[in-house]
Amino acid sequence: MRITRISVDGLFGMFNHDIGMKLDDRITIIHGMNGYGKTTILRMVNALFNKRYSDLRTTRQQRFRNEAQWGSRDYRKAEAVAGHPCPTAEERQGSGESRYS
Repeated sequence: MRITRISVDGLFGMFNHDIGMKLDDRITIIHGMNGYGKTTILRMVNALFNKRYSDLRTTRQQRFRNEAQWGSRDYRKAEAVAGHPCPTAEERQGSGESRYS
């Protein structure tokens, strides 16, 4: 699996970040001034992949989106939106339906 794009809207109520990964170079450097959310974005990606959705709920943001590629053509997207950022344990076990594929 390869992450292809990370985007966050309204991080800390003020920053919009859209980070496309350098897939051909196999390295992406995220840089910016202190307080712009570099570490927070990496923590959000970690929380998503480790199913720690409560960590996403505590981060002040309006929308967090992560796109990844499995194999050569299969893309998956995960998204957290303010107001209903991520499913609770009951929601994940409940209906079987999910916006998170």
